[in-house]
Amino acid sequence: MRPRSTKNGNRVEHDVGSFVTTSVRTNVVNSCPPDMSGHAADMIPDIETVISERKTRSGRPDILAGHRSNFLHKKELSLFFDDLGYPHVRTCTFVRTSPLAPLTLNGYVHPMTSHPSSGQVIALIPARYESTRFPGKPLANRTGKPLIQHVVERVRQASSVDRIIVATDDQRIFEAVQSFGGHVMMTGEHLNGTSRLAEVVASLGDAVTDDDVILNVQGDEPEVEPTVINQLADVLRHDPDAPMATLASSFAPHEDASNPNIVKVVTTAPDDAGRCRALYFSRSLIPFDRDGRGDVTPMKHPGLYAYRRSFLLQYVKLSATPLEQTECLEQLRALEHGYPIAIVRTQVKHHGIDTPEQYEAFVQRMETERT
Repeated sequence: MRPRSTKNGNRVEHDVGSFVTTSVRTNVVNSCPPDMSGHAADMIPDIETVISERKTRSGRPDILAGHRSNFLHKKELSLFFDDLGYPHVRTCTFVRTSPLAPLTLNGYVHPMTSHPSSGQVIALIPARYESTRFPGKPLANRTGKPLIQHVVERVRQASSVDRIIVATDDQRIFEAVQSFGGHVMMTGEHLNGTSRLAEVVASLGDAVTDDDVILNVQGDEPEVEPTVINQLADVLRHDPDAPMATLASSFAPHEDASNPNIVKVVTTAPDDAGRCRALYFSRSLIPFDRDGRGDVTPMKHPGLYAYRRSFLLQYVKLSATPLEQTECLEQLRALEHGYPIAIVRTQVKHHGIDTPEQYEAFVQRMETERT
């Protein structure tokens, strides 16, 4: 679709469907990826800004700011949209180091202006009220916010994420997420979080394409690192042969690698592109160092996952497998059915909250940060 341009005094207005831009301001009237939605403010009137449109595989328009050779290297954006599509005021700085350099947002190279993305990234956060060790955990609010809000706010800091949805079967959690402006969907009862996510993805219909990346972020990890989320999303963008991905991290000094509650993973050696695949996950200590050589150290498996939309819907239809049932580890179903799992080797420092004692330690850390 070609933009329609009209002259208005010393301004040129470009009408690109629902997008209208002038040399002074760009008005975005529908929701776009949060860090690209907005209007250019305080622009110099005699420099023309051109907004062009292209369609992603999801059918959503991306907006790319063009410039003349004398265009300023910085411009301020003062509007962004939250997960519900509501506008909020914020100041960001976009920088071009040269006319042909990719556009960066506060130092982050946005994928729209560098390497094309294979689709949008949707972070789904399953949250359930019932818990054997900590009932009502998502709503614990001794910090002044419910725990689930802390998780959503951390995920929002991940620059790769386009959309965040909390998935729950509990009305109390549903109302709590709505109260702080989060996007939440009610689901039926499920035996595990993966099937809950599949229900949400299926309900989104054509709003999600088969190449979109679906992140599974646990609802009890309020300190999940945004950089780790970005790494996990990016691995599927750069590894087209992998239908899903997860993490491998070294153990912290205080962690017991023999603890069956900490899942271990062994991987292939990195290929020429630095890509790894999972060989096996276990609650047992693997690998077993028979001769005490110490050449290989155990790696733990933090429970964050990324799926392609098409595979997530297929995965929940696969039959349960013997190793999955023996170890009580869902990801083994994929391996036993012959599907590769890409591995991001990184350093994960955050811990999930499983008990009231762990939540108390989190509250203390939050109070320390405030002082």
